[in-house]
Formats: sequence, structure tokens, C-alpha cells
Amino acid sequence: MSLVGSPQLPEVQAPLLRRIFSPQTASKKQRPTLGLALGGGGAKGLAHIGVLKVLTENGIQFDYVAGTSVGALVGSLFAVTGDMTLVDDLITLREDMKFTDYIGMISRRASGVINTAQLAKILQTVYGNRSFSECKIPFQAVAVNIQTGDVVRFNEGKLIDAVTASFAIPYLFTPVKGGEGVTYVDGGLAEPIPVPTLKAMGADRVIAINLADYFSEQGESKLKLGQFSSNVLNTMKRHLTEAMCYEADVVISPAVGNPPVTDLFTDKDLSYLIAEGEKAARAALPGILALKA
Repeated sequence: MSLVGSPQLPEVQAPLLRRIFSPQTASKKQRPTLGLALGGGGAKGLAHIGVLKVLTENGIQFDYVAGTSVGALVGSLFAVTGDMTLVDDLITLREDMKFTDYIGMISRRASGVINTAQLAKILQTVYGNRSFSECKIPFQAVAVNIQTGDVVRFNEGKLIDAVTASFAIPYLFTPVKGGEGVTYVDGGLAEPIPVPTLKAMGADRVIAINLADYFSEQGESKLKLGQFSSNVLNTMKRHLTEAMCYEADVVISPAVGNPPVTDLFTDKDLSYLIAEGEKAARAALPGILALKA
């Protein structure tokens, strides 16, 4: 197994993508093209698995898939095979991880608690050396160039490199270094749900999975200083997410609450998140089936 160190990631910007994936291509097909946008959300990303399970069981087929953060992780594995095979392997990997595996991911750098490169080595047992060119469904992962603030959409090279760049949450995961000294962090900073990416790829219709639930536990008339500061940030994230969802045709919003992202790195039972994804997908099925009409 090859080790993932500092990936040399190809950078593809939005204007180029619009030239490569011309919407005119979609108009020649007999039916509207359908894209799936998987949003970020840390541990809540397990709900993506439940959504995908229901959609695949009901014969929903996608022409494009895009993911941000944990959505890139789940979405890429789905896009490679077009089914749940590798997604199920991801669940097995989490179940089989030992305490020593988690200890080995702790970073000594101030830029992040978890060493992203070490996590990538573990995830590579599922990914292998698969690249974007092997995806049965065209896929793109969204990250941010933290030096410029630009949205970066990856569509070539090794999947594991692009995915780790997409989910490198600032201060939790160490940033990912790319070619020419570029530093990548979590795509959720700019495109929490990659609906614009799917539109640029050529999707006529978009199904978005929204895991954001920023104020689910808020309701106190008086906020402590920490909660006030958190709500300031969450207000910005909420409205950015809603702006992304506005361009989608169907939005699936599982009731997942706000489990900490660190729950992914424990033996805590998170099967309820998958179940919530299934529940939300079933509720959305009539609207999704109508898109195919």
C-alpha cells in the first residue's frame, strides 16, 4: 500500500469546468441529467449513506456526483462503483478501527488536532490508488485554496488526495499541501453543498443532501458568550447553505442534530444517523421520482 504524504493535487477552477462540462451537452439527451450534491457535516455525514441506500434501492441513477467535506468522502466511494460496495467498506473500516489507530492520527502541529496524512493512509485501505478516471459516475470534490479563498474543484488525479483536501476542517485536521505550495482546507468554507459545482458539470436537475442544523439546540433567551460567538458563525454558515440549496430541485434534510465530528473517531454507535438518512430519503422520494417524469 502506498503512503499518502503531501499530495500534488491538480487544481481545476470553475471557469475551466464550465468550458469542459458544457450544459449544451445535456440538452442533447432524451432526459434531463441528474446530479447529486452531498454536503459537509462531519459525523452527520453517515446520514449520506442512508440516503444513498434508499435512492439506489429505488433505482435512482445519477449522471453527476459532487461532494464537499464528508460528502466528498461518501460521494467519491459511491461514484467509483455506482453502487454501495465501497461505501459499505467504509462502514466496516470504522467498525474495525482500534484505539491505537486513533492515537496514531494525533497531530503535533498547531494547525490541526488530527494528522490528515495519517488518516489518509487508513482510508487508502478502502480507496487503494483509485483515480477520478475510474469513477463510473463523473465526480468532483470541492475544497478551498486557503491562500486565496478560491473554490477549487478537483476532477482528476487520485481520489484520496482530493477527498482529504475537501474534508480538512481548519484547526481539526491539518491542511493539505498541494503543488506549487498551495494549501487546501475544507470546501465547506465556501461551498457547503456543491450545487454550483453540479450545475457547472452540466446537471439539469439537482438533488442536494443538507446536513446543516446549526440552531437545533438553540432556544435560550439569554446566550452565554461562547454560544453567542458560535451563533454568529453559524448564522453565516446557515445562510450560505440556504443559498446553495435554493438552486437545487430537491433538498433532503435528515434530522441528524449536531453530533461532534470527533464521534467518527470513537466506537460510539452512530447507526441512528444512517437511519435518519433513510427516513429523510423515503420522505423525499415522490419529489425525486417527479424529476424523472
